Amino acid sequence: MGKNILIIDDNKLLTESLKQNIDWDTLGITVSHVLYDALKVKEIVTSERVDLIISDIRMPGMSGLEMVKEVLEINPGIKVILISAYEDFEYVQEAIRLGVFDYIEKPIDLEYLKSIIQKAAKQIDLDIQIKKQLEASKPAMTEKFFNDVLHHAPQEAKFQYSDYLNFLSINAESNYHLCIVIRIRNSAPLKTAKDLEKYHMNLLSFKNFITEQFTDFKLFYLLHNRNSLVLIMGRTFASANQLLEVADERISLILGHPSDLKSVIGVGNPVRSFWKIRESYESAKLALEYRFFLPEERVFYFKDIPSENFIPDINMEAKSKEIINLICKNDVDNLKQYLEQLYRDYLELHTSKVNLFFSINDIAGKVLNFLYKMGVSLSALDENLTRHFGNLNFSTSTELFDWLSKLCIMASEQLDTSVSYYQKRLAFMVDHYIQDNYGNSQLNLNEIAAYVNVSPTYLSATYKKITGKNIIEVISTTRILIAQELLSHSNLSIKDVSEKTGFSNQYYFSTSFKKITGQSPSAFRNPGDLH
Repeated sequence: MGKNILIIDDNKLLTESLKQNIDWDTLGITVSHVLYDALKVKEIVTSERVDLIISDIRMPGMSGLEMVKEVLEINPGIKVILISAYEDFEYVQEAIRLGVFDYIEKPIDLEYLKSIIQKAAKQIDLDIQIKKQLEASKPAMTEKFFNDVLHHAPQEAKFQYSDYLNFLSINAESNYHLCIVIRIRNSAPLKTAKDLEKYHMNLLSFKNFITEQFTDFKLFYLLHNRNSLVLIMGRTFASANQLLEVADERISLILGHPSDLKSVIGVGNPVRSFWKIRESYESAKLALEYRFFLPEERVFYFKDIPSENFIPDINMEAKSKEIINLICKNDVDNLKQYLEQLYRDYLELHTSKVNLFFSINDIAGKVLNFLYKMGVSLSALDENLTRHFGNLNFSTSTELFDWLSKLCIMASEQLDTSVSYYQKRLAFMVDHYIQDNYGNSQLNLNEIAAYVNVSPTYLSATYKKITGKNIIEVISTTRILIAQELLSHSNLSIKDVSEKTGFSNQYYFSTSFKKITGQSPSAFRNPGDLH
């Protein structure tokens, strides 16, 4: 690509010499201006494309240093080469600090100057290439930016990411912001190998239609997160209710859009500051949890959820895992004791009947889903038990927990009826133990075999038969997956992440991480230098 250069020096003989005695055409450079002072440089740089400047450091009216400050403030990409006398060395040091590309002392060696110009031209081409790469990476950086904001507290998010608003052209100046979560209910059956292309075409069409409905918003961004679409928006309104009314209009259009995708929508609470958008996101997700109780509805507003006694159980996932682990071990006595304690805990935590039903139904759903994955036909279970799932019409909390207890015990009995189920259960217990103990640097096959009460040889062969995986590799992969999560959503140092995920030293962690992911931990954490 051709480049333009300015030559500036109050010595007319020198400027003419530079213009006439350098083969600019061979260098691919055009001398666009020859100036005898720097007074018009700002005007030229502002109105024309300028790639290089050769300038004397001492000139009347405006010195080379003053010119450098003005020029690089307007366009930091311009390469400035200064001409200096021997006694100007102090000024040269300041010029280098300001960001000039290079300098040459008088008397000028034209061949040496030509080599500097060639290096500057090469650097300009490299800068252009890097800028193109940077622009190409901005969509990914923008997606990461919004994901990070949704997973950090407001003050932390503002502190870490506010500088990226201008860089990524994000307008966060609206007086109200809102998050809407659209969950695709039938994504799993649609995402088959046969129809995968069709599914993604439908999804892309759906996303494009949604985006079109919010073109009048100062801020609108759509995140695709597994089977959900997260809509982040901002606009100036007279009130929060006005924002919700407009959002409701657009949601009606989205629900009316013909598509094979079946969706339900959770609408969070509006927030004033963009940096508090996480609060709106969390409330939108909580709103969706009420779909179980109102299956005929497709839109759920957090503002409509009864605030009294609404206490989400943040440990529900861990409780479900422990129940399934006891089912796998066929430890009926401890299973009953655990459920009885769970009953007492929930009575203290949940005084709302609706919340209690929601929690128990979630646990039951995970148990039934686990049985399905293990190959147990749900028709083998007592129909009087399974028919209550999704329709929890119990008169008392005691009836509810009796139902859950019977369901879990029956699940344990069904798993214990064949060698096939036993082997699958054994594999599940291994996975469960690894998930709970990956942070132990001494975790190994012998320890896991002792836990499930079989020989290491038998366990290794059985696990490989059921899962197609090696236990040691699964331990390593699990640790790396947890490490990726910590690197993405925490400020822990790489050394601390290494220790928390069970690696004996940071070097082994980095080597294992790169082997599995193809990149180092630091490169994974900062793919676009966003942190």
